[in-house]
Amino acid sequence: MEKTLLLKHGNFEAVIAAPKRFSIPNDYSEEILKTLSKDDTQAWREWRTSKFEEYRSLGFPVWKRSNLISLQLPDPTLKPQILTQITCSWEPIYRNDEALNILKEWDFEGSDRKFVLQSDVFFNEGLFIHARNEGKEEAIVEIRGDGAAILNNMVKLDDGAELTLIWFVENTSYLSFLTRYVVGKNAVLHVLYVRAGGETLFSNEYFLLKEGAKVRIFEVDRPEKLSAPFVLVSYAGKNSEATLKHAYSLEATQKSDSMFVLRHNVPGTRGLLESVGVLHDRARAVFRGNIEIKQRAVDTETSEKATAVLLSESARVDAIPALMVEENEVTASHAATIGTVGEDELYYLMSRGLSKELALKLIVEGIFEPIVKEAGELFGEHWQEVITRVLTRKHT
Repeated sequence: MEKTLLLKHGNFEAVIAAPKRFSIPNDYSEEILKTLSKDDTQAWREWRTSKFEEYRSLGFPVWKRSNLISLQLPDPTLKPQILTQITCSWEPIYRNDEALNILKEWDFEGSDRKFVLQSDVFFNEGLFIHARNEGKEEAIVEIRGDGAAILNNMVKLDDGAELTLIWFVENTSYLSFLTRYVVGKNAVLHVLYVRAGGETLFSNEYFLLKEGAKVRIFEVDRPEKLSAPFVLVSYAGKNSEATLKHAYSLEATQKSDSMFVLRHNVPGTRGLLESVGVLHDRARAVFRGNIEIKQRAVDTETSEKATAVLLSESARVDAIPALMVEENEVTASHAATIGTVGEDELYYLMSRGLSKELALKLIVEGIFEPIVKEAGELFGEHWQEVITRVLTRKHT
């Protein structure tokens, strides 16, 4: 199983302290599992039941930065509304045993094992999307609803396949989103994932890249309360490439608690990780970006950069970029920048007749413009407008 951190040197392995955990009185039960799995294939039902014991043995992690101690779980039998526009092969995941076999082979820890297991065991919706080498395919999945959106998805690209995939989550009170991506040899995957307006949002995504695979990932966050995205890109094949770009906008007491991992396991891989955020009021953000270059992963080129702009003296960002390099013949870099909007910038715009509110709106749009424009080129004008609206909502 893929761990979030793999710290080894020769025969020595670092001991990582386990987080403190707490229990919730209304945590999901075996009776709820039976209700949710009644339409599964026999193999899926047996597997979910077998993982229930591990789920029950774990409490929820005490993330002080996110105040999870007040976490309340909604009724998972109240399913979200899911709208799909998919040109390639797909079906409910709980009816596809091939997806189950892939899941068993490519398991991972994620932001915390409890949340991965929650989606694996108690998912109330899930898709198996399969792109074959039959030209460029597209998939749009929109998820809405006031209840619990607990999703377990699998995305498989055959060798040489091309897929453009959009996940749009809006106004869910609780989201536990889990997706595993297996990107075949020389396949191309573009993913846009927009989390807009939901209260408490947990996401765990695992990308497995085979030889020559190319992936571009865009993550957009605007929660009502908390968004905690986790992405792990594991390079399993030579000459594979991944670009991951994250944009978030927070106000009031909203929080973003993100972790992104690029794990270079083989030679000749390329990686780029960028995060851009704007924070108003008393918003809080934690960005953790880990780039890991394993032994024998020579000729790796990879970098990460985190940028945050604070529009209030009470806003706060903790940016923690990290490089863990076990090879010499590589190119790797990391950087973090946290700043504020200068009075000179505001004065210049306001001297041209703009109100302070409009001046701030233009500055915020300018901060996000490079990522928004790049996403628009890949996913189209409509989604560029959606991203802009989500990220600049305070000023629209």
